[in-house]
Amino acid sequence: GPAKTLPRLTGTHEQNWVNAIKAGQKAGANFEYAGPLTELCLLGNIAKRVDGLIEWNAADMAISNHPEANQYVRTEYRKGWSLLQ
Repeated sequence: GPAKTLPRLTGTHEQNWVNAIKAGQKAGANFEYAGPLTELCLLGNIAKRVDGLIEWNAADMAISNHPEANQYVRTEYRKGWSLLQ
């Protein structure tokens, strides 16, 4: 197998997060790693829904070759509800 280049976690992911905060270090699944990984997984779900290859434009946060797939990229919130202020 490949060389173990990443530090190994002890305990739970939650405890690793708390320990990282206390030590001023990065957690094992920090957002620099987890964010792009989550984006990749969610784009795979969208590709499965449209049953085809999608071309992702990260700068515009849009799928360029399947305009109908963009409905899955953003959520339209009910009036009075928003993530932005």
